[in-house]
Amino acid sequence: MLKFLRQYNQWILAVGGTLLLITFLMPNAIQRCGRDNGPTNAVFARLADGATYTGGDQFAAQQELAVLEPMRDQFVIGLGADRSPEHWWLLVREATAAGLVDTTSGGKAEVERIAAAQNISVPQLMSLLLSNSRGDSKAETVYRALANLAGVRRLVMLASNVDRLSDRRFKNEIARSMLGVSADIVVLDAKNNAAIAAAAPTDAELEAQFKAFAEVVKGTGEKGFGYRLPNRVKLEWLMIPKASVEGAVAGSAQLSTLELKKKFAANPALYGADAAQNPAFATYEATVRQRTKDELVKQRMDEIAKFVTDEAALSLRSVKRVGAFYELPADWSTTMPSLEALAPVLAKEFAIDLPVYQTSGADFIAPSDVAQLAGIGRASTSKFGTALRTDALAGGLKEFGAPSAQAPFQVGVMSPSMTSEAGDIYFFRVLAADGSKAPGSLAEVRDAVLKDLEAVRRYEWLAANQAALVTEALAAGMAPIATKYGTVVEFAAQVREANPQFVQYGVRLPSPLPVVGTNADALKRIVDEATALPLTASVSTVEVAKRTFAVDLPNQLTVLLVQITDLTPLSAEEFTAMSSSPQLAGIARDPSTAVDPRELFSEKSLMERSGFKSERGDDLEAPAADAQTNAAP
Repeated sequence: MLKFLRQYNQWILAVGGTLLLITFLMPNAIQRCGRDNGPTNAVFARLADGATYTGGDQFAAQQELAVLEPMRDQFVIGLGADRSPEHWWLLVREATAAGLVDTTSGGKAEVERIAAAQNISVPQLMSLLLSNSRGDSKAETVYRALANLAGVRRLVMLASNVDRLSDRRFKNEIARSMLGVSADIVVLDAKNNAAIAAAAPTDAELEAQFKAFAEVVKGTGEKGFGYRLPNRVKLEWLMIPKASVEGAVAGSAQLSTLELKKKFAANPALYGADAAQNPAFATYEATVRQRTKDELVKQRMDEIAKFVTDEAALSLRSVKRVGAFYELPADWSTTMPSLEALAPVLAKEFAIDLPVYQTSGADFIAPSDVAQLAGIGRASTSKFGTALRTDALAGGLKEFGAPSAQAPFQVGVMSPSMTSEAGDIYFFRVLAADGSKAPGSLAEVRDAVLKDLEAVRRYEWLAANQAALVTEALAAGMAPIATKYGTVVEFAAQVREANPQFVQYGVRLPSPLPVVGTNADALKRIVDEATALPLTASVSTVEVAKRTFAVDLPNQLTVLLVQITDLTPLSAEEFTAMSSSPQLAGIARDPSTAVDPRELFSEKSLMERSGFKSERGDDLEAPAADAQTNAAP
């Protein structure tokens, strides 16, 4: 056998090599032979206008999506076209039909733009885009894919930003939005109007209301209902009055006439005097004395603040610290230094009156209530860079689950020195914290639930008697009916659906109404009534009954009695001046006509719009491999 192999080795190598070469080239030959006769032109789907979607179209779309895939383009992903060649083909078809695809140099220009934006070379970008391509993808495929992408972008942006307004509608909407309405308004607020009788709710109604909104934060539920308890704290604090320190330094030797003369002689300009004019000390003595006293007071108060801060730091010296917070021992609430006991120490050390020690009481209070505490509530510190008030520090406790790295604070640790608006110094400590939670029972929030249900009853009466209230206002007048229900007549001057100050920016910001604030629905109903009145004549010539009406606001449990007193329409000159702003269309645009590109250019919408009907059933993915294999390069 070996002899045979040695004798015919050259023939064996020649024949074997030929067979290997045939085996290697055969698949490509079969593919190339099949391209001309395969399903390249096979119809996968037909469109309503007679156009067809073929295997070649599908393969071309797949090639383009393979080119775009490395880019992770959020525009294509947002439309959902990255997952379906049919979707992408239909998008490109509409963009091409609209003349938005640059078929000449658009692709090359896009490659150069993207390469420059990414700070890479064109060959590097081409290599990246071709890295995911299958088959015989070439540079032309990249150019075609990017040109089509740019065209699709233009199509979607144009469709999204087009203004669906006729000239007449545009003018009418601007005129309406800028119509100034002045009116007398009686606000009948059922939440705060005890003059309206209301039947007491039953225990069952109270319980049902409580259960419905126990987990809801106040102000966020229906009609503002909500009984979830907020974060709450108990505080203690120490106040060092500025007046006490001023009394302590009043007898300082530095305020003697001799010392004051020395200070004035050293720098007269510091006290507003001109040294070149030989100013007399007597003329500036009061200024020198007050300035020196202020300096002494500040110095003494800084010394007091440093003393308290050092004492607090000393008490925590042996306590382990993790990051910005202390790991306080379990018995810290009973072993921590007494703030109240510090008061006599300060009085003795700095010869001042006994500092005032106070607490927030036995009950927990919310940080918003902390801000209402006299003195301490509005005191602030600049230790953390920006001024922070007591309520902000108390509301940002570590124990509430969202500690601040910029202003770390926790239960049981002394606050930094806080200064009030009057100049007094405060130090406070949070004794206990109770995080937000649903109340355990109706008893905890019974007063709030009762108040809300009574307000609902009062509002129901107001809403049912709107016509009678308007009749009474017409008969007796706005002021008497306001007095009857324990309120006053509010005057609203030139309220508009769009604030003129923000119109130039395309922002439709309605004017606030008395008491109820900004309420677009209420203002719309007022303007609806106003536009029914003549704009070219004085409102006073219109009978009162035609300009007096009620507006009910169920979400605010309020009824407004409105009597229009004046109208200020937009003049032609004002409209001409305003209409030059391209942002003005945003004021007149109807939100209901806004285009959602994800819906307008979804695969479903595109198929419905074009009449796309599959010739191979519902699934076009099955023949995708065949299309890729047999499509022409």
